[in-house]
This record gives sequence, C-alpha cells and structure tokens, in this order.
Amino acid sequence: MKSGFYRAIASDSGERRVHHELERRPWVMNDLFDRCRGGFVVSHFRLGDEYEADFVVLHGFSGGWDVHLVELEPPAESPFNAKGDYSARLNHAAGQIRRWKQFVKQGDKRDYFFSQLRRAIMEKDLLWGDGREPLDSASMPLTDSRSSIFMHYHVIMGRRGSLAPKELVQKAWLRETDNFELITYDRVLEVWKRQLKDGTYPRPSPLKPKRKGHRRISRTARRAVPTSQLQNSGCDS
Repeated sequence: MKSGFYRAIASDSGERRVHHELERRPWVMNDLFDRCRGGFVVSHFRLGDEYEADFVVLHGFSGGWDVHLVELEPPAESPFNAKGDYSARLNHAAGQIRRWKQFVKQGDKRDYFFSQLRRAIMEKDLLWGDGREPLDSASMPLTDSRSSIFMHYHVIMGRRGSLAPKELVQKAWLRETDNFELITYDRVLEVWKRQLKDGTYPRPSPLKPKRKGHRRISRTARRAVPTSQLQNSGCDS
C-alpha cells in the first residue's frame, strides 16, 4: 500500500497536501540539498511581513552557511507551456523568488533577515525541535556578521516523466540562466525511497506540536537519526 506521501504526489490536489507530508518528513527536505550534513528545516518561513517561503533549509560549514529557500508548486502542473515558455504557475514561482532575492539583498534587511531566521529555527525547526542555537561546524552562530552566506533558490514542481528531453535540458539550464533550480517531485521521491531503504531515519511525525510552531523529536526517533547528522557537522571542515 502506498504511503500518504506517494499518494499526495500522485494526486492532482495541489501542493498543500504535499507540503503537509513533507512537514512530516523533514529529513527528506534536509537530504534533498545535502546528504552529508544534518542542518535545520523550517516550514512556512516568513521573510519580514511581506513574503513567505514554503520551506527554508540550512546547512552550516566552517565559517559559513548554505541557505535554501523553497517554493512548492503542484506535482501535476507542467512548468512549461506548449511554446516552451514558463507556465503560469512557474511564472508565479519565479516572481516569488525575485521578490525573495530583492528582500535578502537589501542592505538594511540583512541583519533582520538572519535574526528572523535564527528565531524561526529555534522555535520551529522540524529536525531537532529542541530550541538549539544554529551553529556552523566551527561553532560560529548564524548571526555572526563574519560568516559567509550562500543563498540558493528552488522551485519543486511537476514530474520528470511529463517533460520532453528538450524540456529537461531547459529545466537544467534554469540554474544558470534564471538563478534558481527547478526540481521535479521524482527527485524528492528518490530521496524518500533512499531513506526508507536506509532504515535509520525517523518515522514520519504525526505533527502534534507540544506548543504552537514547535515540535520535539522523540528519543526513539532521535536515536534513529544517522550519527553524522546528529552531530550536525559537514562532510568537510
């Protein structure tokens, strides 16, 4: 019997159901961007009062951070139209990303953005849920002004099998031409299947928070997390 995760991606009910299932499986979001490091995952991250990312995923390394802002779009929607241009949904997502970039790059918003991100991690992180301070692998805090920050932007949308070879190439080039990555839900499913086969990841959470916006991982689940990820350290220094 297929899990709720598979059914959500296979349905045409939009992205909200998938979002809920990914909240229950935050290690999927973590490993989608870095299998070597256990970072932090926050759902519904607010950028000021204006914008919201469906997910933000962070991974620290010595002296810096990779920050991934993610927009979810429906699995059943094609990212391109018959002419090979952005579909309406991808055009909307690309507009969201442009606004996020503008917000983050405003000089007077940088400190505010990372202060807001730190607070969201300590209150709403889905991986650890213990209120820990976000530190990189050299124990430097996220808000340290000396840290190097690398921003990455992603749209998760559509299915690989619905794209013609020409569209797959076009999708791959978006990272270079449009400065964001377009990911199909097939890659997300591949991460989930790999974790199921591995057998050491926590089972999906029922998402019953102890307090609003906060969830603790049980001791049993915490023991099941791979050791390298429990250490929250990188593959390199």
